[in-house]
Amino acid sequence: AIHMLGYTDEISFNEYSSIAEHLMWPAVTSGMVFADIEKDYIRVSDDRYLKKDLFVLNEGVIRQIEEVLCGEMKYDILPVSNFEKWELLPDIKYEWNAFLLHSIVEKISDKFRIIETRTTNRRYERGIIVYSESKFIEYSEVVVHCLKENRYTVISESQLLSFLIVNGLTYKMIPKELYNADKIKYVDEKFIVIDE
Repeated sequence: AIHMLGYTDEISFNEYSSIAEHLMWPAVTSGMVFADIEKDYIRVSDDRYLKKDLFVLNEGVIRQIEEVLCGEMKYDILPVSNFEKWELLPDIKYEWNAFLLHSIVEKISDKFRIIETRTTNRRYERGIIVYSESKFIEYSEVVVHCLKENRYTVISESQLLSFLIVNGLTYKMIPKELYNADKIKYVDEKFIVIDE
């Protein structure tokens, strides 16, 4: 697949998809192959990926980015899709966008890490920035934390969907993993936060 992409310092997911389609690869195969390729790249936009060793930011720039993110954290989290203060970030060679910010946090920052839902979708940015030393391990824990911060102990399905959308924790639907999570239970069309 890499060979067929030709110039590989920077690759396009759309070009890759066209090649996979032409070769009639099943979607699962295509996705798995790209996930493997992606390990050596930094995503710089919705379509473009740059080879990891060609993407260099100096320590000062990384610290500036982390400082801005610290200022935007709420309840010790920051959904990447909710970040809007692009003008506060330092100028770098690439145009700022949610995918680039996700990549920098995930692959370069020591201060933060990313939590995502179990189901990923390349079209949407679903990453949630948390501090590196945060106790959160999975998405459901972040949701429960935000519900508690807003004093919810029981919430209907429709209210939860609105809450998740408003807080940048989902796009259009309640992720399946919330229906069978440890710290929140789904009973009689309501979600109940388990008190510890």
